[in-house]
Amino acid sequence: LVSHCNHFCASISSLRLYSGGDDGLVCSWDLSSRSLEACADAHSSAVTCVKPIGSSHVVSTSRDSSIQLLSHGGKAGLQSLQSLHTTEPIDTAIVLHGFCIGAGESGKLYVWKI
Repeated sequence: LVSHCNHFCASISSLRLYSGGDDGLVCSWDLSSRSLEACADAHSSAVTCVKPIGSSHVVSTSRDSSIQLLSHGGKAGLQSLQSLHTTEPIDTAIVLHGFCIGAGESGKLYVWKI
């Protein structure tokens, strides 16, 4: 697999790899065929974290101070479902019991019901 940028973060769910990079794209890759499935122009700055939720959703965070919830709709590709804008760049996130918890670079936590 070839990255779509100089720096990237990645997470694996089933036979799919999600990547995000400094170009603001969030992409999904089919691991069995080693091919790019889809990309979404999810952020206006570098993606800092991608976390799959089940087999068809992914949360991404970015230096643009946003958290995105994306859906992998098969042939429709990756589509943004919801976004949360914060007051600072978000370094990472976890998804737990229907909530996304994002950590800002100041240490402040952002909790979002998804």
